[in-house]
Amino acid sequence: MSLSLPSLKLLKPMTELLQRLASEDEGQDLVEYALLTGFVALATVAGVNAIGTAINMSYSSWDAATQNLWEPQAPAGS
Repeated sequence: MSLSLPSLKLLKPMTELLQRLASEDEGQDLVEYALLTGFVALATVAGVNAIGTAINMSYSSWDAATQNLWEPQAPAGS
């Protein structure tokens, strides 16, 4: 299978762009900050989900324990 002439014309600029991106380091700090921000955001979401689950389990157990402590008053006149 051979590439046709129009697809070779498109391939050359793409390979030049990839070579330029690999060799130049302009904008590297921006990419690093973006990756760091993404990591912090993912860690925050995971932490908030874990804390939310723990709080929910704690509240549910407290709620069940306090519901079992409630005793209704005896009816008047019995």
